This record gives sequence, C-alpha cells and structure tokens, in this order.
Amino acid sequence: MRRYALAAAGLLLTFSAALAQTPEAPAPTAPAPGNPPMTGPQLLIQTSVGDITLQLDDERAPKSVAHILKQTRAGFYNGTSIYRVDKNFVLQMGSWGADGKGRGWNPEPVPLEANNGLKNFKFSVALPRGENPNGAGPDFFINMRDNLALDQKPGDTTNATGFAVFGQVTEASLPVVQTINDAPVGGGYGPFAALAPQTPIVIRRISVVGDPPPPPPPSNPSMTGPQLVIATSLGDIVVQMDSVRAPVSVAHIMGMARSGHYEGSAIYRVEKDFVIQMGSWSADGKGKGWVPRPIKLEAGNGLKNLKFAVALPRGDRPTSAGPDFYINMRDNTGLDQKGGDASTGFAVFGEVMDASRAVVQAINGTAVNGGYGPFGPSAPAKPILIRRITVVGAGAPRPAAATAKPVAQSKPAPAQRTN
Repeated sequence: MRRYALAAAGLLLTFSAALAQTPEAPAPTAPAPGNPPMTGPQLLIQTSVGDITLQLDDERAPKSVAHILKQTRAGFYNGTSIYRVDKNFVLQMGSWGADGKGRGWNPEPVPLEANNGLKNFKFSVALPRGENPNGAGPDFFINMRDNLALDQKPGDTTNATGFAVFGQVTEASLPVVQTINDAPVGGGYGPFAALAPQTPIVIRRISVVGDPPPPPPPSNPSMTGPQLVIATSLGDIVVQMDSVRAPVSVAHIMGMARSGHYEGSAIYRVEKDFVIQMGSWSADGKGKGWVPRPIKLEAGNGLKNLKFAVALPRGDRPTSAGPDFYINMRDNTGLDQKGGDASTGFAVFGEVMDASRAVVQAINGTAVNGGYGPFGPSAPAKPILIRRITVVGAGAPRPAAATAKPVAQSKPAPAQRTN
C-alpha cells in the first residue's frame, strides 16, 4: 500500500511539473483602430493599373457622397488621372486629365462633414478643400497611412476644420492601391509636379455600382462606298466614304484625288479638339487655289459632324465646296444642318477608319503656330505633308476633270469654333 501511495505521489509531482513548464498563452492584442462599417453605394474606379472599389457612407457623410456621385454621373472623372502619389501619405485624383492638363477646380457649396465619426485612417477616402471649409472641388484622396492630423481637432468649432471622410477602399482593391502608392513619381505635371506619376495612371471611368450603363455615344450609321487613303508624313489615314448618302460630295472628292490635286499639299489647319483641315495649301505654305464648284450641299443626308467624321467646308454659298475637307476632332453637332434648313450645315461624306485614328490623334496633338495659310496660328509648326491621296475600291464612275479657274484664297468655313 505504501508503495502505491508513493507511486501516486510521484505521478502527481510529474503532472505538476509539466504544468509549471507550460508557457502562458500571450494576451490577446487589441484590434487596430479603424472606422465603423460603412453603408451606401459603391464607386468603381477603372484605372490603367487595375480597378479600385470604394465603399461610400451616405449615412454619416450624405452631403459629401452626394457631391461625388453628382460628379461621377456627369462623367467628370472619365479620362482624368491619379495626379498625386505622395507615398505613404495620400493618393489624390479628380481635377487633372491624363494629358497633364487641369479640368478646373470648381468648388461647390458642400457642407464640411468632418465631425461625422469617420477618421482619416489608412485606406479611408476623404474630400480635400481650400480655405473655405464648405467649398469642396471634384477631387478626393485615399489615405495611405493613419492621417489623424487631418481630422477635426478636439475643441474646434464643429465642421470648421479637418477633412471629411466619406468612404473606404474595399479589401479586394488594396493590392491595386498599394501598387499605385509605389509608382515612380516626378512626372512634372499638375499642382504637385514632383509627385505626379512618371507614367500617367489613367482613370478610364468612374461609375456607381448598380447604375444602369451609360447610353452609347452618338454615332453615324455604317457607310458604304470607296475609301480614301491619305498618305501623310506622319502615317496613312484611311477614310471610309458614303457614296449612298453623300454621292455628290464623294464624287467631288474622288475627282480631286484622281486629278492629283492633293499631291504635295499639306494639312494646314490643326485646331486641337475641333477640326483638322487640308486640301488647298501646299507643304511650302503656298495656296493651291480654293476653287469652288457648284456642289450640291448634302448636309441633310443623315450623317452628323461627330468625332472622326469627315466633311466638306464651303464658303457663304451653300453650293460652294472647294477641294478642302476636314476631320472632326470632337462631336461638332453645331456644324450640322439646322432645323431642316437646306442652306445650312456642312456635309459629312465619310469617317476615319478605326485603324487610322491613332495617326489622326497624333496630328491633333502636334505643335502649331506655323504662320502660313488662312489659319496661321493653327498651321503645324512642322508641316505635315500629304504625299498623295488615292481612291480604293471605287465603284462610282470617274468624274470629268474640273475646268474652273483658281480664285483668290479665302477662309473656307468652318472658320471658328461654335463653343
């Protein structure tokens, strides 16, 4: 019995020793501070390096959210850029385009909601502002660290200081945001030139998740007919012509091309984001003669002066088209026929093919102020030569050669922007 008792005692001692050697479990760590869950719509930011989804909070920041939704639904952000990458501080976007040009900081009367219970923690999204606490522009920024110094200060007048948080980057989007945070900077554009990404980070589109898709942009119907191949010193431009809707205009241009009129001429007018014009001026800055023909005005043919549409300029008389034609570089509906008045508008007869649009965009961005031609300030600084224009797939009969004599140079319309 004594031997059993000793054995039991030994077992107890061994068990006690084992307990003494077991390390204590670490105390639970407190969760990192953060904002409360947010409720409201989401924004989808489609960038050139990936998509970012923001969860907005329209309960705590209704005015701020409404302001951002208004800008989003108006399409203001489409084609802008993330123009400030202040590493481990903030990412800012909204009012600068991907081309490095400002879209305007236009403050609106948005009441400051900095006292809404949301803090400028890492990955929260807030509105920058100027000195006026109730004057938010289109911009917003993503915090890339806990920036509590940007919150309203205790004891300050309510909603008079600080920056209003209105949303949060969703967890699935954090890798994209971190990639942007690490982007090389020094791009040299915008109000924070040293912090602009070297390779622009384009915001292709911002949309409200759940909104119906935007209506398709206006477009001309499919065109049928021969094509023009414009061989320029910057590359070839192919124009699909519409001999069904604009037979007279197409025949006129085909006749000029086949006569060799355009060889050695130049694109003499580049009015950025309005029109590119060519036809009656040579590469040496001399006029080739604006020769008006009694060409029937076909401005009511159902084709519109939309971006990349090609049309005939003319003089004051509706039937006075010369050798020129122009490419629309935006939707210029102000150049269309007015209210069925057959004496107004400019006749569209073709459209630049998709594969050629990069060449046209390059021409649109060329430096100007060459000083020659009727639009001297809009003449390319380095002449853009038209080596030849040829007709491809022509099914229409060859027009008779023109016999009209050259007249004094004039400014063929459209001479001015309409807005």
